[in-house]
Amino acid sequence: GDGDADADGIPDFLDLDDGDGPDADADGDGLTNGEEAELGTDPQDPDSDGDGLGDFEEVVTTDTPEDSDGDGEIDALDPDDDGDGLSTADELGQDLDGDGVPDEDVDGDGVPNHLDEDSDGDGLDDALEGDGDFDEDGVPNYLDGDADGDGIGDDVEGDVDTDGDGAIDAYDEDSDDDGFSDAEEGADDLDGDGVPNYIDEDVDGDGALDSVEGDGDVDEDGTPNWLDPVDDDGPDADPDGDGLINIEEADLGTDPYDADTDDDGLDDGQEHLDTETDPTEFDTDGDGLGDGEEVDETGTDPLDEDSDDDGLSDGVEVELGTDPLRPDTDEDGMDDGVEVEVGANPTDEDTDGDGILDGPDGLGDDDGDGLINVLDAVDDSIVGDDDDATPDPSAGWVTTGGACDCRESVGGGGWTPAVLLVLLLGLRSRRR
Repeated sequence: GDGDADADGIPDFLDLDDGDGPDADADGDGLTNGEEAELGTDPQDPDSDGDGLGDFEEVVTTDTPEDSDGDGEIDALDPDDDGDGLSTADELGQDLDGDGVPDEDVDGDGVPNHLDEDSDGDGLDDALEGDGDFDEDGVPNYLDGDADGDGIGDDVEGDVDTDGDGAIDAYDEDSDDDGFSDAEEGADDLDGDGVPNYIDEDVDGDGALDSVEGDGDVDEDGTPNWLDPVDDDGPDADPDGDGLINIEEADLGTDPYDADTDDDGLDDGQEHLDTETDPTEFDTDGDGLGDGEEVDETGTDPLDEDSDDDGLSDGVEVELGTDPLRPDTDEDGMDDGVEVEVGANPTDEDTDGDGILDGPDGLGDDDGDGLINVLDAVDDSIVGDDDDATPDPSAGWVTTGGACDCRESVGGGGWTPAVLLVLLLGLRSRRR
């Protein structure tokens, strides 16, 4: 006919190409040839920029065609619509789940990847992350929520560079450069200081840097040093330096963090290994003296409450002022224990002051006055006929009966040699 389908001024019967006029749509993309001429798109190619999106879809409206990244090039002619350095074709063609259907909106925010500055929603721009595959997991970085594969999301690690090595934490396998990988440290906060482990230089909060502590196990408790807030609480450690390792202290019931559990002045190790006293008892033998006092001061036996076997405990002797290492402190012939029991003075060799040592004076009652000799200043030790003679200490003399029938001063004169001889023989006989 003589119509002009493409409005090019040439009737159809004379027009070799009835679709090359301004009103025609030669490539069938929804835009007329005239519109495409104005837009600069190719009227013979429905996808002028080859990004997988048709010209009509990208133009949206011919009056103000879309320029998503504002770079002055409309989307229909721009192979990177959002200007993130990643081609629109690549961003649209990702099939992460392998179902054969491209995942056009990975983070599900309603904005397709090719127009989304942060396609995976991890807080890091696609332009920053790029299309590399840092952790080699088959997912490009800009779509990988954990680009370095350390188990800590990029949205957690962010774009900071904690150790200042030029790599942001999201792409740094050891963000704090302490020698332990972020994957090993994790995002927990072991010491509760508000700093996650992967960027905490002292994860266990013990005051020692992880890089210094290392991954050894000095106390052999199964926890590496850098994660062990107490590096000396293992079975083979000796945190208090008392010579006993923790497992030994546990068996003994002593405190592994106190060298002297019972505060007796002796280290637990010394008590257990040397003196054989009880490191949990201040006074092992119960004599009133601390084990340390006995070992270091009195020299007594901390395992024997009566070191000199005199009948008095070491503690009592120290209190009385007697020698706990000598059974007879005053060397009067009578043991300290006996003297204390009968009321004599264990530190005075002649308790009653009668001139006779307490030992020889003895525990008898020669004059039958109810007072034993060692406590009786005036003993009836004179041999006479009057067995009922009684002492009169206040008078200072002795009365005897029988053949002598005399009164004489104990300290005075008037004694005949014969009488003196009788007295001495009698005294000797009684003492035997």
